[in-house]
Amino acid sequence: MQDGTFDRTTKPTRTLYRFTAVIPNIGDGPFELREETDANQIQTSYQRVYNDAGSLAAEYTIGTFENVDPAFGHLYLPGLAQYNLRAVLPDEGDGPGVGPVVATHYKTSFGVVDSTDFDLNLPGAPATRQYSSANALILGISVGWLDLYGRSLPGQWIDVTDVADGTYWLEVVIDPYERVRELNDDNNVARTLVDLTIPAPAFLSGDFNRNRTV
Repeated sequence: MQDGTFDRTTKPTRTLYRFTAVIPNIGDGPFELREETDANQIQTSYQRVYNDAGSLAAEYTIGTFENVDPAFGHLYLPGLAQYNLRAVLPDEGDGPGVGPVVATHYKTSFGVVDSTDFDLNLPGAPATRQYSSANALILGISVGWLDLYGRSLPGQWIDVTDVADGTYWLEVVIDPYERVRELNDDNNVARTLVDLTIPAPAFLSGDFNRNRTV
């Protein structure tokens, strides 16, 4: 993850730190989803779980979400990931420590697909993409594949307007609300160090006194 850049235009008077993140599937079976959206734009998302023989064994409700934006296609899954900037604590012999969160943002997913392979040597990993369209009725990530969220996608950022320049931990937490059924929840956090020199937000046209209002 990372590939960071600053965005001073998407949100007026705010500076966003954009970066690329991925969700790999290193489990025993596919992470598969489907959704049902009613006429009032209320969507219920389901996780489909398979048995060892490869047959559909069960379907579990992940959540029901209101005010779904139909422009993004089928899936609308708030909080699939949480993005944090954390303070860096002094090194106590085993590397820099992880401090408190200084800025955060919850990611809404508008599609879950096999973007590219991650580790095709994992048991059950298919040689080709099985989930290729964010608009398909059934979405998912195959074993040994990953879903890639490029830094230009909606919601792929943390607001750093009020954050001081410095070195921070960029942290990605997958499934922070624990809505998804997994065999192992202990590998859902990844961190990398980032050095940020944060530019001031762009000023609005007509903001002559530079107070971020017109």
